[in-house]
Amino acid sequence: SSWEMIGTRALVAVMFHREERLLGWLLFVRSQPYQFSEHDRRLALGIGDLAKAAVERIHLQQETIVARHRAEILANLNAAFSRAVNEIDLLRAFAPYAESIGAYRVEMAYADHFRSDDVFASYRIALWMNGEYTDYRQPRYQPLHVLSHEYLLGPLWLSHPHKVLY
Repeated sequence: SSWEMIGTRALVAVMFHREERLLGWLLFVRSQPYQFSEHDRRLALGIGDLAKAAVERIHLQQETIVARHRAEILANLNAAFSRAVNEIDLLRAFAPYAESIGAYRVEMAYADHFRSDDVFASYRIALWMNGEYTDYRQPRYQPLHVLSHEYLLGPLWLSHPHKVLY
């Protein structure tokens, strides 16, 4: 067997489950033949219970850290949005988040709907790209296109306004 190929002659496996779902396991492996006693197995199960509790605690701590980080990002954005007086200020608020996820560009645009079949003219308002800001609210900038949401984003388009596009 593959266990023997790596030098295993005896082992005790302790599985971690939560609500019927396998979370992981501990293997106590010996390179020499050995008959684990009932005491060895009970002790391994007790150690496994302690390890499972520690793993669950670690996962909860990690989830808490992620949730705290998300809450801090949202609180900082909310504070910056509250101070914003124009779209460039909004983009400045987005920039740290954009950089943290590796985005090189954040674009803000408005849509002017003029027909009932979801066709619109899009107006780029502001752009942040690689640390530079461009204000497109100047008279020289005209609407970009007249098109539909499906055309604009193709298969990425989701009609629900609160969904994230991947």
